[in-house]
Amino acid sequence: MIRLKTYVVAIVLLAIMAGLLTHVVQARTTAWAVCKCKFSDQPQEPNFDPAFITGADGMAGYWRDVSYGAISLDGSAVYGWFTMPFTLAQGMNMTRNQRIDACIAAANGVDFSKYYSVIAILNAQIDSGSANGRVVLDPAAWYVSFAAHEMGHGYGLDHTFDDSGLVYDPTSDTRPGAYGDGWDIMSAMTFGNNSPTFAGQFGASGPGLNALNLDKLGWLAADRVFTWGLTSQTVTLAALNHAEANGYLVAKVPFDDANPSHYYTIEFRRKTGWDRGIPQDTVLIHEVRADGLFYLIGANGGAQRLPGQTFHDVNNNVAITVLSIDSASSTAIVNVGREEVWVDFNYQGSTELGTFDLPYKTLAGGLNTVAYNGVLKIKAGSTNETATISKGVRIEAYGGTVSIGR
Repeated sequence: MIRLKTYVVAIVLLAIMAGLLTHVVQARTTAWAVCKCKFSDQPQEPNFDPAFITGADGMAGYWRDVSYGAISLDGSAVYGWFTMPFTLAQGMNMTRNQRIDACIAAANGVDFSKYYSVIAILNAQIDSGSANGRVVLDPAAWYVSFAAHEMGHGYGLDHTFDDSGLVYDPTSDTRPGAYGDGWDIMSAMTFGNNSPTFAGQFGASGPGLNALNLDKLGWLAADRVFTWGLTSQTVTLAALNHAEANGYLVAKVPFDDANPSHYYTIEFRRKTGWDRGIPQDTVLIHEVRADGLFYLIGANGGAQRLPGQTFHDVNNNVAITVLSIDSASSTAIVNVGREEVWVDFNYQGSTELGTFDLPYKTLAGGLNTVAYNGVLKIKAGSTNETATISKGVRIEAYGGTVSIGR
């Protein structure tokens, strides 16, 4: 018995060393009760496939895959049809909560307390959405993208945003940018006026979740999260939907000393799996703001960041460059550094007049901090050091002659 235990542990250790176990978790079971209900004047019972909820191409498969196996819909069950004691016209004057309550009441004898939450399925088109963690879907909403969005609310997720400032859906959410992230299910069905879905077994399907939502739900392992250390750093990112790939799943870029909760994130998305409806393999940048919401950044280069493109944040002195995307290995390489670095070979004090955000006394110090495609500003003076410049930077001299590498 002792040798058997040792053998099992050895296999696990070897698997971890080989990178095969990226995030070992115990799946949390979140069984949903599906309650099918009819209006009193609508006797039709349209075909509703239980696999829409329980199947690999439906909700069970979607949430298993995007959560890296962290949650399971095992135990979900479908009940009905049950008849509610009011007509379709009367139902139109009711709230979503009231319709869900009525559907549950019509299923007299079903114990819903053992389920994570309830999805009410209605037999005539009236309205679909979520309310208090529960979901109601009429026949026009029996497709994966819509249902996953509403179930996302049931898991505690808000809508996702972009930085456009546009009000995409004034009848649902008037907050600027809401529904603007075309790479996240919590922007369904507007997706920032993009179309990132694909035709699956149960209609329009995908995309997955952005890294911030995954992190919010606790589905990103701590060792798959990179945090920028203020110097120039190059990081390899694994695609969010390819956790088996080598690399971090997200990079966090803090830049606001006054508010540690204000930062950028960088993620890589591949056009596969639940993301196969997105336009192309791409790197995305989001900004987490003081309001606690996160915004897909479309400014300064567009939302889709491709090799050779740099996001320049001059105000916060940050630059993010996509160096490469390798679809075969499901990885992308990015560089994060300072947009602008000043070097003064004769610098002695702690402060200096003029623009001198990051004072360095050596060329090497400046080069180690400035980003790819950043600006190295050198004040007049000389140095005896010899440095190799192995990345694209712009060098500017100020205040007289600058001698380098004499």
